Amino acid sequence: MNLILLSLLGFGCAIGLSAHAAGGIVGGGGNAFTQQDPFLPAPIASVHAEVENAVDRLVPYLRIKRGQAQSDPGMSPLWQKLFAKPEEVFAVLAVEKFEMLDDAACFDRNGTAYDGSTLTGSSNTICISIQRLARRIAPSEIRRQSFALLIHEISEVLGFSDDEAVDLQIEVLKSDLD
Repeated sequence: MNLILLSLLGFGCAIGLSAHAAGGIVGGGGNAFTQQDPFLPAPIASVHAEVENAVDRLVPYLRIKRGQAQSDPGMSPLWQKLFAKPEEVFAVLAVEKFEMLDDAACFDRNGTAYDGSTLTGSSNTICISIQRLARRIAPSEIRRQSFALLIHEISEVLGFSDDEAVDLQIEVLKSDLD
């Protein structure tokens, strides 16, 4: 497969000619963008804690983004779409549960392993594979990558296409999350 190198936030990411290769979804699964440089995997417990922290930060972050989308008509069309019906975003967050798998992958409808998926055995549940994030993402990027992956998965629940979810994930990674 031919690869295009894309630099996000000072680290290299390999993305295939289709957005689905590295960060996209195909039928319900999403991935964080992988680090190309070698790294020692983060301990599962620390990745789990970072993902829990990301979940806790979702509502405050999305409230800020909603305010920006409402006051800035020039804001990205993806954010405008996400907040076209702002009550839906927060209604989804109120009922969605995050299933964090410390020892398994999440899967799409075709049985392909992913870092995250909206297709779980339970309704209103988003799967996040702690195991895959620990193996695929440098410890220094876990916080940012897991947060962007959560936004990716939520956007899918709200009806975003595969490509839109990936593009929004990239926008989140480019923003100031700290």
